[in-house]
Amino acid sequence: RVQAAETLIRESPYRPDSFELSALINLASAYSKIGQPAQADASYRRAAALVDTLGRDETELAGVLFNNWGVMLERAGRPLDAERCLHRTIEIERQVSSTNGVSPTSLSVYSDILIELGRITEAAEYAQQGYQVGSQTGDSTALQNALFQLAEVYRAQSDLSRSDKMLAQLGELLRRALPPQHVTFGYLALELAQNAQ
Repeated sequence: RVQAAETLIRESPYRPDSFELSALINLASAYSKIGQPAQADASYRRAAALVDTLGRDETELAGVLFNNWGVMLERAGRPLDAERCLHRTIEIERQVSSTNGVSPTSLSVYSDILIELGRITEAAEYAQQGYQVGSQTGDSTALQNALFQLAEVYRAQSDLSRSDKMLAQLGELLRRALPPQHVTFGYLALELAQNAQ
């Protein structure tokens, strides 16, 4: 069905640029969801080229495009390419947002890829920013993600005491927000076990 949709989009005589851009982004997302990263990558590339051609490369839509592309590339095992896309998301959000700056979700996703690439000092900076934004806005999900990341960063820096403090703070947040059998407690237990080794 996805391929049939792509053919319809490509062969349609009526293709306003905005419709084509939206269709390409949706197509890329569909390919990503059904586990076809090569086709998703090709669709994201076409969408990114069209965003640039239309002069919409510094818009919220462009930020979403590069974020989704980066996440897909990371899942496809291409962390270097993912980092480039996710960094572009951060740059776009800094340009576009007049009040809120970079979203804590974007900071979290970027911090994760930096950890994966072994760029621990940079990852710590972005996780700290995510923690600050989450604290200021009351975004408990951002706080949880940042605390997980900071615990991982401090463990990578052999600072288990600070890592344990992040996990203790995370545990308190989780107990206030989630039922005790929630899967996130399993991830917390795994992090605590890694610190205990």
